Amino acid sequence: MQYKDDVGNLSEKNKKSNPFLSIDASNIKLFVTDIDGTLTNGNLYYTGLEIMKQFNVHDGYGGKLLLEKGVAVAVLSGRKDGSSVARVKDLGWDIVGLGVDDKLKILSSYLKEKKINFSQVVYLGDDLNDLECIQSSGLGCCVADSQALLKKESDFILSKRGGEGAFRELVDLFLNCL
Repeated sequence: MQYKDDVGNLSEKNKKSNPFLSIDASNIKLFVTDIDGTLTNGNLYYTGLEIMKQFNVHDGYGGKLLLEKGVAVAVLSGRKDGSSVARVKDLGWDIVGLGVDDKLKILSSYLKEKKINFSQVVYLGDDLNDLECIQSSGLGCCVADSQALLKKESDFILSKRGGEGAFRELVDLFLNCL
């Protein structure tokens, strides 16, 4: 099935382009995303000892579309909590690391184990702890409400904010280039 979608308005920096047009999209083997502020809006809700988060179902379905195309999906987060673990397991995505301080080190080890090069990785983040992974990946992207330095250093800024379907927007752009 041919996949085409109208991804709507992109940020001004992107000039309504598709970042996958400037790389060999067929070379991409893995999408890695942060969780808090990327798959969620970054808000944490405490109910006693538990943390609750809101995830966007469109992002989850985007991951399913990638898996159907043979592209792996994984998460790498500075926070570890039950909500994140449950969501990732529900989606069938890999966990590169949760509760991680040095994301680049953990991602490098994961890629070596999986025999994937950084050039074959799309990385999506929102804050400074994602910066090195964004700079090292084949395509480093950030959500619309990312920190200013990430916006400056990213290859592409999505038009959607974290938790509002930004991951799905990125997936749609990718699938439109296959």
